[in-house]
Amino acid sequence: MDGGGSGPRTDPLEGAERSLLLPRVERAVYRGADGLRRLPIEGRFESRDAAAFEAEVVRARFGDIVLRRTSITAHRAVVDGSDSATDEDILRLLTVRRGEMIAVPPGGAPVRVGAGDALLTCRPRRYAYRADGPLVVVASTVPVSSLPRAVRRLDRLPVGPLPHAPLVDAVVDLLTELAERLHEPWAFDADYAARGVIDLETAILTGLLAPARPMPGPARVHAAAVDYIERHLGERDLRPPQIADALGVSLRYLHRAFDDEEMTVAKHLRERRLERVAAALRSERTPGLERIADRYGFASQDQLARAFRRRYGVSMTEYRGADRR
Repeated sequence: MDGGGSGPRTDPLEGAERSLLLPRVERAVYRGADGLRRLPIEGRFESRDAAAFEAEVVRARFGDIVLRRTSITAHRAVVDGSDSATDEDILRLLTVRRGEMIAVPPGGAPVRVGAGDALLTCRPRRYAYRADGPLVVVASTVPVSSLPRAVRRLDRLPVGPLPHAPLVDAVVDLLTELAERLHEPWAFDADYAARGVIDLETAILTGLLAPARPMPGPARVHAAAVDYIERHLGERDLRPPQIADALGVSLRYLHRAFDDEEMTVAKHLRERRLERVAAALRSERTPGLERIADRYGFASQDQLARAFRRRYGVSMTEYRGADRR
């Protein structure tokens, strides 16, 4: 028999393992002018009424991520995109939980950021912002060095709130949920969770920083437009705007691609339709004129008849009869 005692056996690694699962959480309340001076923030900060100032900060570190939920009275701030302790470049995803603020991007116009909206801030994209009433914000920061090299060119970040795409909204919801529940005894692998958040933010950055496709030259656009027209001649609503949209270019650029040609986009489209109609009229098994009009994208037989006479100088009936004599 084991004479080591009859009490419950404990795993000596249990405490160490549990400490790895939980994020380190700090909570602090700052009040009045003294609290205003002690409030931790990466950048400049001021309050409209220092005596009435109040802020509560719940801060957690898990892996490379620092997650912060701040409830604060009216204030102004400039977030500079660096860690005040190490001067390391950081990327911050900031989302408004409650309230509203006015954010001013570098060299840009003020934008309104409301509940559920999010901003990405960093040293090249630091924002000045103002909250005229109480505000609750959730912010996650990660060292830029922890991001993949392909997405570290943060000077190319667009300014203003992030678009409400499914991925962006999912990340915002995740960070908000984590920030709201930091006071609870969560049991998760902190490093694993941090890696997941970084991967999700990297996916957002990949979409935002993906190099724009080079605009094809006018000759390539012209060739692509001619090919598209040939394949869609029978569509009644085929017009230059639809062609430009299908090719991924502006309407102006599409017209420019036809500048060196003998005809405009609309004229080329009309000519090709009429040439198809003429070929159909010359065929041995000619369908009815109404069916021809419908097949080649004309709104009616009368519209086709007028266009055909202008182009060939005779009616479609005369054209068909002359070809068969």
